[in-house]
Amino acid sequence: MKQISTIVQAILAVAVAVLFYLHFTNKANTTVVTKNADGTTSVTNNKIAYFELDSLENQYTYFKETRNYLRGKDDEFSRRLNSLKLQYENKLKEANAKGPSMTQAEQTAFQQELMRIQESYRQTEQEGAQE
Repeated sequence: MKQISTIVQAILAVAVAVLFYLHFTNKANTTVVTKNADGTTSVTNNKIAYFELDSLENQYTYFKETRNYLRGKDDEFSRRLNSLKLQYENKLKEANAKGPSMTQAEQTAFQQELMRIQESYRQTEQEGAQE
């Protein structure tokens, strides 16, 4: 009886050792099965990389230069849009102030000018969105 118990314990110890070995050596080939929204499944080999984004932002000069360039372009577009908006508002106030005393030709000219400013605003806005 004592020998059977010792043999079973030895077999279990070897089995545990083999399982530990297999568990820790197969970590490199991990596969993940995911279910997509449409019901299909996909199998991928995933590796996780960790990095600190704050360190990247603070240490890479290219990132800083690009960030400053993009902020400058954003500020430029904002200034252009604000300028066009102010121009439109001023023209509208001027048209409203002169409204009753304007002739039909002057009203048409003001409307065309307002439409031109609106179109310019839309184009500038689209240019900013594309860049």
